[in-house]
This record gives sequence, structure tokens and C-alpha cells, in this order.
Amino acid sequence: MSALSTSRAIAQVRANYSVFSNDPFAGVQVRIPAPASYQIPPVGTAVVVDPHGLPSSGVGFPGTAEVMAGPQPRLAVGLAPAETARQVMLDADKEREQILGDIYKEALKKEGEIRPYRVALARLLKMDPDKFSLSQAVYEVENAYLDNRLSRERFIRALQVRAGQVRQILKAGGLSAKSSLSVNYAIQQIYEHANAYYDTTDHLTHIVPPLKYSFDDYMGEKDYTNMFASKCLATGSGQCHSLPLVYIMIAEQFGAKAWLSLAPSHSFIQFMDNRGRLLDYETTNGNIVSGSWITGSGYINSKALRNRTYLDTLSKRQLYARCLSDLLLGYLKKFEYDELAAQIRNTIVQVDPSNITVLLVDANLKRSIALREIKAAGMPKPEELSKYPTAFKAFQEMLEADSRVDGVGYQDMPTAAYQEWLTSIEVEKKRLATQKLQQRVKLEARAQRSSFQNKKN
Repeated sequence: MSALSTSRAIAQVRANYSVFSNDPFAGVQVRIPAPASYQIPPVGTAVVVDPHGLPSSGVGFPGTAEVMAGPQPRLAVGLAPAETARQVMLDADKEREQILGDIYKEALKKEGEIRPYRVALARLLKMDPDKFSLSQAVYEVENAYLDNRLSRERFIRALQVRAGQVRQILKAGGLSAKSSLSVNYAIQQIYEHANAYYDTTDHLTHIVPPLKYSFDDYMGEKDYTNMFASKCLATGSGQCHSLPLVYIMIAEQFGAKAWLSLAPSHSFIQFMDNRGRLLDYETTNGNIVSGSWITGSGYINSKALRNRTYLDTLSKRQLYARCLSDLLLGYLKKFEYDELAAQIRNTIVQVDPSNITVLLVDANLKRSIALREIKAAGMPKPEELSKYPTAFKAFQEMLEADSRVDGVGYQDMPTAAYQEWLTSIEVEKKRLATQKLQQRVKLEARAQRSSFQNKKN
């Protein structure tokens, strides 16, 4: 269906308010500023005084409608009408100055709060989307949410420790750090089981537990930092957002090839074997998985595959856009949708027009605006909404935004369905086909080791 025919179809749809009872797409909350309840009156308008010495409403100072937002200027008793008018004007000016001062203070306060995001965005914009450092981008995104309290040195040190772990695994196995397959194999070891690690700072050998999945608040609803790669590096546990990011950041330290791939409410790793075939690696449980398991959630449709919304390797540029998306989602978690949010959103679109996060944010933004306008219209009956042009237009724009999300094949995956799908990996691990995949990668890694040793000899 063309864009024109879609718009015509939407225009003919009767309003149905039940759409507002649904949860927003992917839990993305987009708050919009509330309409101002007090409008600053124009300065310099002549004041009209009635025979009783009371000013008429709406001329140079708050009238009847505006009094609700603040106290009405007190009138001087016993003054002549002209003096009364001057006193009213002075009182109105003082009240106006107070309001302007409060607005200015509030603006300064917010500017201070969002400054870490302005700085982070400026630094991200200096990066080349096709050659950027993922670890640097992730640091900027997470540090902005933490109000510049994330130590850059500790972040880098934690990442280097994990990379050092992989380097020791490579050395112990006689594998080349220049082989992407070998590096991927070694990285997977720190997700699959505990490993010995010699710490050069204390000169002791430690047994380091594997990076593991945490089911505790894995969507970051109670604590948004549970989604952070920095927290995963610090604690050794994460979820499907942070664990794959850590994997790719480690691979980046070696220049090895590994790609982030998306599924509904989920992300995982794809890497290439010696035959040039892509394999799927699930960081949530440290195992290679089959494509059939990835698609087995039931929430990946043909439109999503056709549009490469899911199960496709993200290019470097798309990965950069995803970092910007994380910046936007973190911002919206703390603040309303404003000019800075719009700037981040527009930057993402310029880099990756197909970015799913932008489509979801747009849909929820239009949803919030539509609901606000319908409430402002007095919640008219759905069949009468067309009589209220502003509200009706907002409702139509919401439907159009929803249609764009549907057009890429997105389907919101309920929490219960996601949990059930995720726990099914235990069954997937025991499948013969999956075990063969795992064994084949090990054999290819050993063959890589033999080749590397022969070259050394």
C-alpha cells in the first residue's frame, strides 16, 4: 500500500480510544511538556478601569482566567482611578517579573541537569560513524545518564581486564590473536565457564566466574543502570543489552569481527566461521544457537525479515546509530521530549533512517500528543472526534506513526513470552544440531591453533 493510500485509509478510520489502554511500544515512555497554565501577558497595553476602579480582564495583566495560576494584584484602597490603575500596573509588573524569574531559574536548573547529555552528544557527533570506537561511545552514553559520575579510568580498566582474560586464553591454547575465529572462540569461553586469570597487579592467579545473565530487573524498570555495559563489566552479570555490547567491545580490542544482531526485545552476537558462514551466539547463556531457535519466539514475521529489522548483522553505522538510540532512551527516561531529544532523534535518522528505536519513539510521542489533545477537547465521543480538528489530526498522526512501526514488521513481545523464550535456551543447548555447531567451532579453533603453531615453527 502506498503512503498516499495509507493516509487515506487512516483518514477514514473511526477513532477508537481503546488504543490508549495498550502499553507503549517496547515500554518506551515518551513524556511531553504539559501545556502552560499561565501565559505572560503583553507589556505596554493600556489599562481600562471600570467605574468601580477594577481593571477589565485581558489587558496588560492577568485577567479572570489567569488569576487561577496566581494571586490577583491587590488594589490600593482610597486611591483615585488613575492612581489605582498605575498601582495595578506596578503590581502586575512585579508579578510578571517574579514569574519570568521563576521560569528563568527553572530553565537554568534543567540546563544544568541535561548538560551531560549535550556534552555526550557533542562528543558522539565528533566520531566517524563508520570507524568509531564502540567502547568510547558506550562510555559517553552511560556517563551522561550517570551525570558524569562514571570513571573513565575504571571503565577502561574493567574492559582491559576482560580483554586480558581473553588474551591469556588465546595464549594458553596457542591461538592467534589475529584470527577472528580464534578471538571469538576465546571470548565465548568467558561467557561459557569460569577461567583462570593471572593478575599482573597482585601477581596472583584468580578463578573468574563467567559473565552471566541476570533475571533481576533485566528490563531496567527499577534501576535503569541494570542495562549498562559498565555495570556488567563491574559486576560480571548483565542482560541481553549489556552482555552483547561487552562481547563486541572485547572483540574491538583485538580488531576481530563480530556483529550485533537484533530480535524482539533482544540482541545477540553473530560471528563468522572458517567457511564464511554466520553463526549465532547467545551471550545470555554462553552458547552457539541455531537460527531456528532465534526465530522460534513467534514474534519475528516475514516483514521484519524482509526489512532486515531483525536477525541481520548491524553495520558499523547502524551500531553507531544504536548508541545514539541508547543516548535518546536514557534521556527520555529522565526528561521530557524536548529540543535536545529532537536533536538526538534527528541525528539518528540522518545516520540510519531505518532505526527501529526512532520509529518506536515517534509512535509513542504521537500517542502522548494525541491523548493530550483529546483530553483538551473534553474527551468527545469517538464518533464525534472529527468535529475537533486539532485532536482529530493528532489522532490521525498517531495512527500513521503506528503504521510505520507495523510496516517494518515490529511486534511487541510481552514480558511473559520473552521470559519463556529466553529460558527455552536450556532445551536448545541439548539439541543435537546445536551441540554439533558448538563442537564444529571448537574443532575449527583447534585447526586454527595447529596452523598458527606451524607458522611459528
